[in-house]
Parts: sequence; C-alpha cells; structure tokens
Amino acid sequence: MFQNGHGTRGRVLTSQMMLVIIESRQRGRSVTKNQWIASGGGAATLIGGAATIIAALITSGVMLLEDSDGGGTQNNCSTGADCAGRDHNEAGQGQPTEPPASSPSSPSAASAEAAAPTTYSLVYEHKPLGLSLPGCSGSWYADFEERTSKFYSDDDIRDMKAQAANNGQQVPLDFYYTNCAWGTFGSANPWGIVSSEPTGPEDCADSAQSAGMDSISLAPSENQGQVEPGTLICTVTDAGVALLQVKSFGPDAGSGAMHSPERVVLDVTLWKKS
Repeated sequence: MFQNGHGTRGRVLTSQMMLVIIESRQRGRSVTKNQWIASGGGAATLIGGAATIIAALITSGVMLLEDSDGGGTQNNCSTGADCAGRDHNEAGQGQPTEPPASSPSSPSAASAEAAAPTTYSLVYEHKPLGLSLPGCSGSWYADFEERTSKFYSDDDIRDMKAQAANNGQQVPLDFYYTNCAWGTFGSANPWGIVSSEPTGPEDCADSAQSAGMDSISLAPSENQGQVEPGTLICTVTDAGVALLQVKSFGPDAGSGAMHSPERVVLDVTLWKKS
C-alpha cells in the first residue's frame, strides 16, 4: 500500500495490473472496470501521486514493448546533442547520396592543339636591286615586293608615313639609303647581318628579329668593313622575309671627306607566308 500527498491510500500495483494497463495502451483503449477488478485493482480510484506513477510506468512499458516487438528504432544516446545527431543520421538513411560535382578535366586549347607552324612560299630569288646615294634632301628606298627602288623627298616620306598611320598600315618601303654625307644604310623593319646563309625563311626571320639593328653608315671611317660586297642580311617586312646579299659598291661619291659609296647593289631573295 502507498499514500499520496492528500492522504488517500491506494493499492500497490501488481504485475498483472501493469500488464492490463500496458496492453490497453497498445490497443488504444481504456482499461474497463471489469478488467481492473479482475487484475486485483478493485474499484479504488488512483489520484495524485499514484496517478503520476501509473502514467510514467505506462509510458515506460509501452516503449519497452515497442522496442522488444521490433517495430521501434532503438536509440541509446545519452545526451541531447547525441540524440539530435542520431535522429538526423537516421532520417537520412535510405536516401541516395549524390557524388560531389566535379568539373571535367579537359586539356587546354594550347596543349590539346599544337600551334600550326608558319610556312613560306618562294616569291623570287637572286634578283638585283640597286640603291643610290641621295641628295641631301631625301632618300632612296627599295620595295622588295615590287622589285623597284625610288628616290623620295623628305616631304614625300612624311606624307606616306602619315597616310599609312591613319589607315593602320605600314609604309611599303623595305630598305633605305640616305644621308648624302654619311651614306646611312638600313631599315625601319627588323634586320640584321648574318655570318652564313640561313637554312630557310624561318631561320632568316629569326635572325632578323633577334638582331635588333637600325642603320649603319657606309662611310669607310664608320663602316670599317661591317657591310661590304658579300655581306648577307636578313630582314622581315610587309613584303615577307628577304635575304639580301651585297653584290657591289659603286664608286665613292667623290666629294666631302666621308667618301660613302655612290651606289649599293643588292641580290634579293623573297619569301611570303603561305
């Protein structure tokens, strides 16, 4: 027997009484009076503390029966954080897991496709072209593509350069001979002196691009044998890649102290990009 907080005395719950209560909870029905009396409970009403104890026992009993019956999910976590994590993991069971997205590894365009090599075709070879020492107000220019040389005044050259710049073009003049005293020989395009005949247009173009020459005076006191008959020159212009060989110098100008050659004759071979 036990006594609740109001002094009311109740019966001790027997195991048979507990089973009746638990089975009724499982079936979703209340305990009938006859069931209660048959289990030894009598007609006494349980109130106060006794009712609280019964409710706790019923809840525990139902949980135990559900676990033992295999219909419930056992959860042996001890803390709130553990239970939250367990519930989250169990909720996700049975869901398909998608692999993380990954970007396809494709080689870059530069490595996948090798750059196409530059190819050249021969335009002409071993054609003579001459440049004369000009007067002191202009220059002689060679146009390899047209295979011509011509004298241009300083005003002509300024106008040609301005027009080409406005049109986004290059002045189609490939090599010059200027300065009536010093005999300045050179080009605004890449060019350079080579020690031996290049193996082809690609080799000649590389030599011209790497030489970095501007101009050179053909006056004997300045030239000192750098450019003379037999000298090989490579240049890259809008006309293509040209191999020049100095064939001859004309007689000295005959006036002044510089004695620059009056004429320079070139042997020209020209390639263009295919």
